[in-house]
Amino acid sequence: MGLRAGTATTGMFPGASDPAFVAHCQNFFLEQLRAQRPSLVLTLGVHVPSVIGALSPELAPWAGSRGLKHLDVVGPVQTGTTFRGVKDLRTTVVALIHPSLRHASLRHRRYGAAAGAEAELAMLRDGLSAAGAG
Repeated sequence: MGLRAGTATTGMFPGASDPAFVAHCQNFFLEQLRAQRPSLVLTLGVHVPSVIGALSPELAPWAGSRGLKHLDVVGPVQTGTTFRGVKDLRTTVVALIHPSLRHASLRHRRYGAAAGAEAELAMLRDGLSAAGAG
């Protein structure tokens, strides 16, 4: 969700300032979780973690996220994640850079002792492993 009109391809989606639209997007995400029951969820970009952080006690530190550095401090890989209203689902969630801004953002990533591309690869490996796919 969060579609945009026009030619701008980056930045916060236009509906972010409308609480009803954000709630609609959150409910749609929860419905997708109930239907698909994924073992791994990958977020792309700095805006999504704060939106889904409000839906999960384990992701609460992501709510109100202030960017990649904040996510890297509070933990960009979260295992055993539950979501309100989604029964019997524990999943792994990994916060990654959006591909459209990878070139500008990668240098800021930190995960354990790794930095940059190695940090994101380590996040992905740990997420896959925790989800039983790696």
